[in-house]
Amino acid sequence: DASDLLSMPGVVAVHPVRTYAMPKPAIITESNNNTFPIYEPHIATGVQRLHEEGLLGKGVKIAIIDTGVDYNHPILGPQGFGPGHKVIGGYDLVGDDYTGLNTPIPDIDPMDCAAHGTHVAGIIGANPGSGPYGIVGTAPSASLLAYRVFGCKGSASDDVLIDALLMAHDAKADVMNLSLGEANGWNASPSAVVVSRLAKKGYVMVISAGNSGSVGPWYSSSPASGIDVITVASTDSTTVYYQRANVSTGYGPIVYTGFESLPVNGSWPIYAISNVTTITNDACNPLPDSTPDLSPYVVIIRRGACAFTQKLANAAAKGMRVALVYKLSVKYLA
Repeated sequence: DASDLLSMPGVVAVHPVRTYAMPKPAIITESNNNTFPIYEPHIATGVQRLHEEGLLGKGVKIAIIDTGVDYNHPILGPQGFGPGHKVIGGYDLVGDDYTGLNTPIPDIDPMDCAAHGTHVAGIIGANPGSGPYGIVGTAPSASLLAYRVFGCKGSASDDVLIDALLMAHDAKADVMNLSLGEANGWNASPSAVVVSRLAKKGYVMVISAGNSGSVGPWYSSSPASGIDVITVASTDSTTVYYQRANVSTGYGPIVYTGFESLPVNGSWPIYAISNVTTITNDACNPLPDSTPDLSPYVVIIRRGACAFTQKLANAAAKGMRVALVYKLSVKYLA
């Protein structure tokens, strides 16, 4: 047990091995943009000013410890893996079949099969003029190192994260990014101790604060709880993109959020899952057999009681291709 381990020579401390759930990527569709954009989040963070001064990360090595990176993605050119490419190195510490609960099978190829690490690589290093919606990376001229600590599904454990951190250290990464973590809040967890020591040595440690605000106020995840770590939380953008849908009845137009308008050519009829706006669990359960084929409709669904993905999956099971989700307390839809 733990007391027996602590009594062994050379053992300083004993910690349980925690696992970290695989983060989920945001998914958007592509559009063409061939200009060096003014990207609103970069204004809020000051990145745009650095870009205008020509500071684009050249000569900096950034290690991404995540689900791997699709180094053949068009926004991450020069495409490929190894010297001379955007992703100059890295390692797969676990293999495709790793779940966090079984034995890792490492290999030399950190190709991503879960998308999140590639999403992070785009935030960091997307090339100007090749990203969707005018997005450009924070440091598009930086070199990336990809350390894969997740399989295609499942979690990653503390010992694997620590191995990846030490690999990034040995590769002389200037910055280490971990967009992962689990609600913990303590800086004495093993991974938090390691990132604290790396930060003390001068490495820039950038780690997500997590998505667990519901656990409690100021409740950071670990290893972001480490000392001298740059812990990054999300914030609402000051720019919101709206579209308008015209309705033949004369009502509206309906204003909804979105980078692009609905993929509707001509006029489509509307189908409301419920005509009663007080029903909060709209489409939370499989739709009844009496539901028509929803493929030719713009489907209207009320928000609440379950995840958007659950609502949309139930509607898609009836053929839904286009939907608007509404909330009573606001004047636009999503």
